Amino acid sequence: MHIVDETSPLHGYGPDRMVAADIRLFVFLDARDQAIDATVYDMKLYSASEIRFGMRYAESVTSDGHGHATADLSQLSILEPDEIALPERAQWLR
Repeated sequence: MHIVDETSPLHGYGPDRMVAADIRLFVFLDARDQAIDATVYDMKLYSASEIRFGMRYAESVTSDGHGHATADLSQLSILEPDEIALPERAQWLR
């Protein structure tokens, strides 16, 4: 996870500045698919207008208390407000 703080190249960029600068983010993912016993890879490009400021993906993995993780695939694309977003960024919520 990339933290956007004062050391980040994205620090100080809000929605308008990102669109004006034509910022694009590439996300690379690798994960283990136990059903096919293989590592799977994916890549996604997000343009500035697709970035949802003040939002985050809903939790999709839970633990059963014995250390076994379960993924709820119906939650993978669900966005929800980021409750820890800084107050000065509230105007970025979409």
